[in-house]
Amino acid sequence: MTSNTAANPRIEFFDMIANQWDGWHDLRELACNLDASLAMFGIDPDATVVDAGCGTGNLTVSLLNGTLGPCGRIVAVDISEKMLDLARRKVTDPRVAWHCGTADQLPLDDGTVDHVICFSSWPHFHDPAAVIREFRRVLRTGGALHILHLISRSEVNRIHAQAHPSVHHDILIPACETAKLLEMHGFRVITMTDDDSRYLITARKPG
Repeated sequence: MTSNTAANPRIEFFDMIANQWDGWHDLRELACNLDASLAMFGIDPDATVVDAGCGTGNLTVSLLNGTLGPCGRIVAVDISEKMLDLARRKVTDPRVAWHCGTADQLPLDDGTVDHVICFSSWPHFHDPAAVIREFRRVLRTGGALHILHLISRSEVNRIHAQAHPSVHHDILIPACETAKLLEMHGFRVITMTDDDSRYLITARKPG
């Protein structure tokens, strides 16, 4: 993806819905579900975490409130400047660095990240192989990638099919197929769930 709106119509779409996004969710319930998922990820309090496709910052809030300690750091990335504006207003914590850009061009040095989390963002990466390579580049040896949706794959795809034309083809493929792609690019898949309530893949960068 590029950050140019003409080249990537998703930017216009996410800018358009930014002010409505949080109103479409029960934020208290979302926070509880995110906290439960983060508890399974084994994130050290001092970790550096990338929130890839951070939107209005709800995952970032959960990371700050219950997972990371004073020395933890988050790099929160999104293509929508309007989503990021809302996230910045919601979160003023200095542990967060906000970046408007794409997941295949992260503003990070090689091997400097402990975890990358893609929460409700994976289908929107139009070149997943390039994104995976970039995640592998920035992760430390032993670092983990987590792809998470808190609804079923079929529900994700139904929502996208009924939304703006720019995301009609943003399909969440079966977890086993995503796992194969991750393995092709040097990750080791640790866990995989693809059921009626959740889609989750955790993979590590091996030594």
